[in-house]
Amino acid sequence: MIKSINHSWAVGDKQRQKYGDTWADIDFYFDRPIYKDKFKNDLMNCKIGTLHVARQNFKFTYKDLITCSKQISKTFEEEYWNPEQVNMAIPINIHSSTVLLTKHELVRLSETLQDTVKSATRSYELGLYL
Repeated sequence: MIKSINHSWAVGDKQRQKYGDTWADIDFYFDRPIYKDKFKNDLMNCKIGTLHVARQNFKFTYKDLITCSKQISKTFEEEYWNPEQVNMAIPINIHSSTVLLTKHELVRLSETLQDTVKSATRSYELGLYL
């Protein structure tokens, strides 16, 4: 079974209708397998997995994952409480590509990346190696 963060294949029809397909399909899939030698020798440049957002796929190393998570969290904090951006799409840069997301999609993306960083870090600390 593929290890993912949001298990987007299990999102129900009611949630998909309420929040939209883009929200429902946001997910991070871990590469299989990640060996402990890769983590031990070059943790920051270890290929972790692929982020699926807005029908696009982005490959991530551990360093990219941390950087992107911080960037998206910062954008979330700046844009979420902006009253001018009620129903407007917010441009998000991921690996030199721009993705337009609504506020609730931005929340989902931010939470997904934060959960991915936590999961990868804990797996490394516990020696699970994803």
